[in-house]
Amino acid sequence: MSNQNTPLVPSRPQRQTGRRAALIGGLTLAGAAALSLGAGAYDVGVTAPHSKPTEWALRHGMELSVRNQARDVKIPSGVDLRDRALAERAIGHYSVACAQCHGAPGHPAAPWMVLYPAPADLTEAETVSRWTDAELFWIIENGIKDTGMIALGPTHQAQDIWAVTAFVRQLPAMEPGHYHELVTRYQAQRAQMAPTSAHSH
Repeated sequence: MSNQNTPLVPSRPQRQTGRRAALIGGLTLAGAAALSLGAGAYDVGVTAPHSKPTEWALRHGMELSVRNQARDVKIPSGVDLRDRALAERAIGHYSVACAQCHGAPGHPAAPWMVLYPAPADLTEAETVSRWTDAELFWIIENGIKDTGMIALGPTHQAQDIWAVTAFVRQLPAMEPGHYHELVTRYQAQRAQMAPTSAHSH
């Protein structure tokens, strides 16, 4: 017979303590890996994954960092990330700079983009819904260290980054035919602009 004073589910402080212990343990292993790296013994190849505790610690630490850094991001007045027109402005940015790694509707990521950790599939609703609008913007603006995730902030205006954010937010629900139509239209516009650019020099 169970003791009625014994909680069946760990209390919040207990769960937090457990998470902290797991994080500390993972960071300890990550530190050991860093020492091994300094000695030249650690395999830094993409094809040699981290241990699961190290992988967890790095992933968990990245998520905590993004959530903390994105707290000050404010969505500008008038910006609606569900606005289809806003998202479609980013087709050039996404199709050129993002789709090869993150995939697109009807177009999986390029097979030669073998990165570690593997880039997230942004056509999956579960992947995109993990992040708030502010967090998506921050990631796209700043990139993520040592993952291959580029930062658009140094080369793009904020309004363009918000458009890319809207595109990513809407991507899981986008039909392959519509994505193909947007890319075809963008490429046609670029082709029309090319002769003009050539004559201007």
